[in-house]
Amino acid sequence: MPTAVNAPPRTDGADRAVRWVTAVALAFTAAQLRFVPAGMTLGAGEVGNVWQARSGDPGAFLDVSRGHATVALVAPIVQATSSTAAMRIYLAVASGAGLFAALWAWRPLHRPETLAGAGVLFGGLWAAQLYGSQAMPDLWCALGALGAVGCLLRVARDRQDYPAMLGLTASLALVAAMRPSQGLWLALPLCAALAVVPAWRHREAVVSVLAGLVLDLTAWLVHENGGAGPEPVQRVQRAAARGSGWVDGWPGWSGFAAVAVFLAIGGLMAVSGVRRPGTALLPMAVAAWMLVPGALAGPGTAGFLLTAGALAAVPAAAGCVRALTRARRRPLAAVLTAGCLVAHLAVQNAALDAVTDAASAAPAAHPASGQGAHAPGEGDGRADGTGSDGIRS
Repeated sequence: MPTAVNAPPRTDGADRAVRWVTAVALAFTAAQLRFVPAGMTLGAGEVGNVWQARSGDPGAFLDVSRGHATVALVAPIVQATSSTAAMRIYLAVASGAGLFAALWAWRPLHRPETLAGAGVLFGGLWAAQLYGSQAMPDLWCALGALGAVGCLLRVARDRQDYPAMLGLTASLALVAAMRPSQGLWLALPLCAALAVVPAWRHREAVVSVLAGLVLDLTAWLVHENGGAGPEPVQRVQRAAARGSGWVDGWPGWSGFAAVAVFLAIGGLMAVSGVRRPGTALLPMAVAAWMLVPGALAGPGTAGFLLTAGALAAVPAAAGCVRALTRARRRPLAAVLTAGCLVAHLAVQNAALDAVTDAASAAPAAHPASGQGAHAPGEGDGRADGTGSDGIRS
């Protein structure tokens, strides 16, 4: 049995890893509940997803940037209650569980402290906290990418790691179902990695990646012919977009700056003589690749930014933990590391406050909770948000 290949760098038990990763996941959920207003208005993209979840119309609002999975995710809570606050609390809890699963995919590769540090770095990003409780695919694409890269590294090292094989295909399928266009951007560097590194090019890894790629292309073809939804809901979306400047300006650039710092720290770790540099190089390469479409689309494009941040956070956290354990003056190194972490969280929290304040100050044309975005027959669907029924906080 190739257990030695698949063993963690330390002999930490699974219980210890569970405690570390669970604590970070709970902290991520708690941060969303504390810093993101539960009754925050629906964004333009959310209006369509919520309407589709309530109406049960599978053909509405489908394109390569919007998949079925987001609608399926919010459908249970949206169909059970019309409260926006309840939906956001539900999504905050679900995203915490998703963060746990994505980090757990890396457990055989890193010690628990590294996984916890990666969760703090990524979960501290303003975009992660904001989109964790939104009916949007951005955060889930990032978590799917994080799980996919971790599982690929595990399969590449141990071709009998069958849970990782299934996790790799499932993670790619998740991203494809959430946002087919982003799933294709993710699958390409993974295919390139298998082609470039001969040691990874075995049947199990190739089959898992190709299966995910086939699912992504299938989702692309299905969503290519999607609809734009009924005109009343389109009017509500346009009004929401006019009243929402949530990711414009310096908050978007602060997110990119944080990811750049993650990449720099991870790069230092990769060149500092680590035993398995591929564990750092692959997530960094995929993160840098995912920044390309994000930069082309603009600094407020959360989907690609979050994916890059999630992947870059792992080698960055590994570098910090490695530096702390090898520092000659460990107390001083701990103080400096803690200071940098506090600064990171403070900047991201300020950006989150700016974003949520902009949402709260949106004009009345921005539907306070998606009024008008309801199923046919549920009110008159007026674009000004005065319909008789809707998602209300």
